[in-house]
Amino acid sequence: MLGRLIETWFERGALVGKFKLNATPEGKKAEGMVARGEITGISAGYRVEDWEITDEDGDVVDEASVRWDDDLTFTATRWQLFEASLAGVPADASAAVRSMMSRGGNAVADIRARMRARQRIVMRRRRHG
Repeated sequence: MLGRLIETWFERGALVGKFKLNATPEGKKAEGMVARGEITGISAGYRVEDWEITDEDGDVVDEASVRWDDDLTFTATRWQLFEASLAGVPADASAAVRSMMSRGGNAVADIRARMRARQRIVMRRRRHG
């Protein structure tokens, strides 16, 4: 363990957190790698317990009537964060050290679009086993 996540909050639709790296040789090494931009990614482990599914008009849709090719938005309404790690190549390219908003573009919209696509895949797998 190089450190720990000491605080989390939501900011402009994104989960943001603060890491505290350990005062060990390994923690100091990681701190230097982050400061130099050698490590820029974050990997988060979480479990979603409840979803709200809405259609393109914002109306809530019954999960039993969902088709994988519908234009739907899946919003996690209850979830639990298990861990966060520094990563050289994160699974979600928008999960980054420092401010993700500084990269230009509309990062929040990009994140939401990726989440919608991922959740469609999850729902399709659940239905088709």
